[in-house]
Amino acid sequence: MKVFNSKLAAIGLAAFVFASCSDSNSDGTTNVPIASMNSKIIGSDLVQNTNAQELASRVFNYKSKIATKSRTIDETNKSYFSNIISMPEAPASIPADAKNLKDYPTWSLTPGTYYVAAGETVECNQPFSGVTLYVAGTFIQNGMNADDKTKIYILKGGKWKTNAQELVNGNATVYNYGTLEATNSQFTIKGTYLTDSDLNFPGDKLNIEGSCYIGGNLTAKELTNSGMCLNVKGNCNLGTSTLKINGNGSQYWEDPNAGIMNVDGTLTCGNLELCSGAKLYSGCAVKVSKDVNINSYATFDVSYLKADKIIQSSGTIFKLKNQSLIECDTYIDNNSSDNIDAQAGNAGSVIEGDNAVAVIKANKFAFNTGAPIENETMKFDCFMFRTPSATSKIVLDGKFYQQNLTTEIIPFFPGTHIYRIDQTDNISDVIINKTECNGQTGWKPGKDPEPEPTPTPTPKPSPLTPISVIEPDHTHDISATCVQPFEGKMYMSYHTRGKGHGSCLEVFEPVDANNEVKLLQYIYDSKGMLDWNHLMIYNANNAKQLYAVGSHALKAGTLGYIDITSSGLLNADPKTIVTEEGEKKEIKPLNILPLNANEKGTDENCIVYDSNSNRFIVATTKGYTTYDPATLNEIETVEKPGKAKHVAIGDNKIVTLVFTKQAQYNPSKNPAEAAKEWINAQIEVRDESADMKSTPEVTITTPAILPHYGKNAIAVKNGKIYACLGAAGLYCYDLQTGKELGHYQMPNPIIKDSKLGKVGDYKAYANGCFVGDDGKVYIAYGSYGVVVLKAGTLEAGNPETIAHREEGKSANYITVYNGYIYVAYGQKRLQVYQLTEN
Repeated sequence: MKVFNSKLAAIGLAAFVFASCSDSNSDGTTNVPIASMNSKIIGSDLVQNTNAQELASRVFNYKSKIATKSRTIDETNKSYFSNIISMPEAPASIPADAKNLKDYPTWSLTPGTYYVAAGETVECNQPFSGVTLYVAGTFIQNGMNADDKTKIYILKGGKWKTNAQELVNGNATVYNYGTLEATNSQFTIKGTYLTDSDLNFPGDKLNIEGSCYIGGNLTAKELTNSGMCLNVKGNCNLGTSTLKINGNGSQYWEDPNAGIMNVDGTLTCGNLELCSGAKLYSGCAVKVSKDVNINSYATFDVSYLKADKIIQSSGTIFKLKNQSLIECDTYIDNNSSDNIDAQAGNAGSVIEGDNAVAVIKANKFAFNTGAPIENETMKFDCFMFRTPSATSKIVLDGKFYQQNLTTEIIPFFPGTHIYRIDQTDNISDVIINKTECNGQTGWKPGKDPEPEPTPTPTPKPSPLTPISVIEPDHTHDISATCVQPFEGKMYMSYHTRGKGHGSCLEVFEPVDANNEVKLLQYIYDSKGMLDWNHLMIYNANNAKQLYAVGSHALKAGTLGYIDITSSGLLNADPKTIVTEEGEKKEIKPLNILPLNANEKGTDENCIVYDSNSNRFIVATTKGYTTYDPATLNEIETVEKPGKAKHVAIGDNKIVTLVFTKQAQYNPSKNPAEAAKEWINAQIEVRDESADMKSTPEVTITTPAILPHYGKNAIAVKNGKIYACLGAAGLYCYDLQTGKELGHYQMPNPIIKDSKLGKVGDYKAYANGCFVGDDGKVYIAYGSYGVVVLKAGTLEAGNPETIAHREEGKSANYITVYNGYIYVAYGQKRLQVYQLTEN
């Protein structure tokens, strides 16, 4: 079952044994009797990444209580912020060899490690050279003179008091986890200053000539700079002052450590000027009460920008992203004549990424027009906007003028997907969502509809609020297939789309009290041979392991397993075992058990653990295979006429979805024919103690399934069966009788507009489902997105939608954990939502 949009993966595998293997806290050697283990098990090396900063750059936490941010620091620019990407963990303790600063006279301080004890106050104003200082009490320093080897740690509960203008001078580094009490009218940072909280100078001037990390908000009367590198994780409020960032660069070179600023939250100021190669990254909003002037090869990454006038010139770039919105009265582009030379080719407003949309709204647009397209006309080519991707577009909401701002013209945008507001056929699908960052402004074509006259209108579906998204840094085309919770961690798998292989597994912490998700680890087999379709967590017989099923590029359908360590990460380290014969043997961290290696076209689609009979049940291309968890020897192999698609256990029953015949067309070899091949299927219900070869207690003939290479997950809960049948939607059956109880299919499921795809095809396919303890039914409905049904309505035959959200791509698998909805969303990877009740 090589799926286009739905495969569940699990990555890993640990030793040849479960209960007998040592965990990550052991010395890596264990005595294991392996003679009885399945001889077909193969070991493989793993590649893993647990680098916190790199993994954090792949997570977007939309609703973080710490900061409202998007990924403004990533692989393309992280070198600029190398020493201030994040705040290091505070020192756990003061080093034992540190000297109490109060015991050393100011004239004799030598290089070394010192501390200010809790409850003590020490003043020290002499030069620091090679000094490391830990402040747990109060440290008074009215004038810093330090070298680049000096490091000062203001610990939690500690206080740093100063009345000097220079907070940090030279190349010293200050880490502030405590309190800063500064009394002056202006302050300068020349070295490196990091704080995990706010920096407040509401009536004072702040000058930055070095590097600065602010974990909270920055407030100042004015911010000046020279060679600044600033990373603000919250908001930056500069009142009505002018912020000018000079990058000290040009068209031909740049200073990678000068004139660079990132604000994850909202930047507020009176005027904004970027020049000489300066770089400004905005994760949420920039609100300028007057003018924005960007010139001399500067770059401005925009999420939301509001200003009175915007002037752009001299090879500068506005970088837009999906959902970017710019609002202003006048937008002027002064880049060179005709806008078509080398300078203009690298300038203008450019939208990055695929399937991205952005809107620039201005009363007047003006640009350096050059000569008209046709003599005696007002038609001009315009090169001030660019869309490198064939699937992205920018909408321009306003009128166009020559640079005199009085002569109206008609612009054309050759080679791009740029559209004027009057080109309604091309912009009907462009919507900028209302968000906290854009002040709930948003944008959509045309006017908002008038309110309904009904005094008590029908309640609209509850919104699904996006919380987080995890994006991989893989270069190949992969799709998220399954996500499962276990003991405070979440595990997600991937498969490769198309003919290739090379998937991975990720471990992350679920949404925390700050509405944040943290990616902890991802791993993959070093040779890139494996794809996974489904994963489960095995927590029995003194073992904690992750199991996955899928396929191997050179072998067949494949089962794999890996240990879960006490920290919740996957154990990617090899182990040494001692056999019964006393021989030491290295066990690779990744272990796989293929089906018959002669059948390379086979696949394993789903795995569950039957605790009643202590066996693994695997749905495969050929039918069912069961395994002994202790040895992974096969217990039973049952061939079926068609693929076994999914297995679920509930209410002491084993429920499977299986095709009644094999598909005629392969989606890789005959995609057009495979896409329209319906396959008949049935649901089989057995007692949990029954063999898989036994006659089912209940057999349910379902509607035919399209496509046959889809996900088709099933669930069992409270005496009901829930089956995802692709184009047919989600069906609900009685577990005991097999009677159909209800059916949900998306509205208007057939494509009638060629802009949506091939006319006559289905728009989306039901792939995965989850039934909550409260009775709500959650559906991963492919490209239609996520659907939530009101409790009890599907089972009663009248499904009522209470929420729906569409993200594009394909929602493949869905689960709910601690009130948050986690979706393995195909090429959009992990998406996390929260259901907001009316």
